[in-house]
Amino acid sequence: MILATFNFNNKEYVYLINNNKIEYGYKDINGINKDLSEEEINLMNQVYSKFMISKDKSQHKKCGIVHHNGKTFQVMYDKISQRKFFY
Repeated sequence: MILATFNFNNKEYVYLINNNKIEYGYKDINGINKDLSEEEINLMNQVYSKFMISKDKSQHKKCGIVHHNGKTFQVMYDKISQRKFFY
């Protein structure tokens, strides 16, 4: 299953979920090509770190509490992805 895509240098790169693991590749005429150069892998890692919330709880900072539909959620900031999230 494709999780996300982005275009760079005339290629459409994809993030796939395969057996609960994230895999990288790009679309070509034969489907998804997972044979990436080291430079492409570094690019994919950099982009991934910006759109996925880190699992490293030491990188999370509490920002407050929000109430929504009768439930209370903790608002957090992930220093790695530079995104806010809540749970």
